[in-house]
Amino acid sequence: MSAHMRQIVAASLLPRAIAADAKWQAAAQSMSSLMHRVMSATPSSARQEPAQWPQASAHASQAEIQD
Repeated sequence: MSAHMRQIVAASLLPRAIAADAKWQAAAQSMSSLMHRVMSATPSSARQEPAQWPQASAHASQAEIQD
Protein backbone atom coordinates (compact mmCIF):
# COMPACT_ATOMS: atom_id res chain seq x y z
CA MET A 1 0.00 0.00 0.00
CA SER A 2 1.38 3.39 -0.98
CA ALA A 3 1.97 6.16 1.54
CA HIS A 4 -0.79 8.16 -0.14
CA MET A 5 -3.31 5.32 0.34
CA ARG A 6 -2.23 4.87 3.97
CA GLN A 7 -2.93 8.57 4.56
CA ILE A 8 -6.39 8.28 3.00
CA VAL A 9 -7.24 5.19 5.05
CA ALA A 10 -5.99 6.84 8.24
CA ALA A 11 -7.99 9.97 7.38
CA SER A 12 -11.16 7.92 7.11
CA LEU A 13 -10.71 6.85 10.73
CA LEU A 14 -10.51 10.42 12.07
CA PRO A 15 -13.38 12.66 13.16
CA ARG A 16 -14.94 14.58 10.25
CA ALA A 17 -13.36 17.96 11.02
CA ILE A 18 -9.89 16.48 11.12
CA ALA A 19 -10.52 14.06 8.24
CA ALA A 20 -11.12 16.86 5.71
CA ASP A 21 -7.81 18.49 6.62
CA ALA A 22 -6.03 15.15 6.46
CA LYS A 23 -7.44 14.45 2.98
CA TRP A 24 -6.29 17.87 1.74
CA GLN A 25 -2.86 17.18 3.21
CA ALA A 26 -2.70 13.80 1.47
CA ALA A 27 -3.68 15.42 -1.84
CA ALA A 28 -1.08 18.16 -1.41
CA GLN A 29 1.58 15.56 -0.62
CA SER A 30 0.63 13.59 -3.72
CA MET A 31 0.83 16.71 -5.91
CA SER A 32 4.16 17.66 -4.36
CA SER A 33 5.57 14.21 -5.07
CA LEU A 34 4.37 14.42 -8.67
CA MET A 35 5.94 17.86 -9.10
CA HIS A 36 9.26 16.58 -7.76
CA ARG A 37 9.19 13.64 -10.18
CA VAL A 38 8.39 15.93 -13.12
CA MET A 39 11.07 18.43 -12.11
CA SER A 40 13.71 15.73 -11.76
CA ALA A 41 12.87 14.52 -15.28
CA THR A 42 12.91 18.04 -16.80
CA PRO A 43 16.14 19.80 -17.77
CA SER A 44 16.83 22.84 -15.59
CA SER A 45 16.72 25.25 -18.55
CA ALA A 46 13.17 24.13 -19.34
CA ARG A 47 12.15 24.78 -15.72
CA GLN A 48 13.80 28.20 -15.50
CA GLU A 49 12.17 29.76 -18.56
CA PRO A 50 8.52 29.22 -17.48
CA ALA A 51 9.47 30.28 -13.95
CA GLN A 52 10.50 33.65 -15.37
CA TRP A 53 7.13 34.28 -17.09
CA PRO A 54 5.25 35.36 -13.95
CA GLN A 55 8.11 37.69 -13.07
CA ALA A 56 8.08 39.24 -16.56
CA SER A 57 4.32 39.59 -16.40
CA ALA A 58 4.53 41.27 -13.00
CA HIS A 59 7.13 43.72 -14.33
CA ALA A 60 4.93 44.53 -17.33
CA SER A 61 1.91 45.09 -15.08
CA GLN A 62 3.97 47.31 -12.80
CA ALA A 63 5.15 49.36 -15.78
CA GLU A 64 1.56 49.82 -16.99
CA ILE A 65 0.49 51.01 -13.55
CA GLN A 66 3.34 53.52 -13.37
CA ASP A 67 2.60 54.96 -16.84
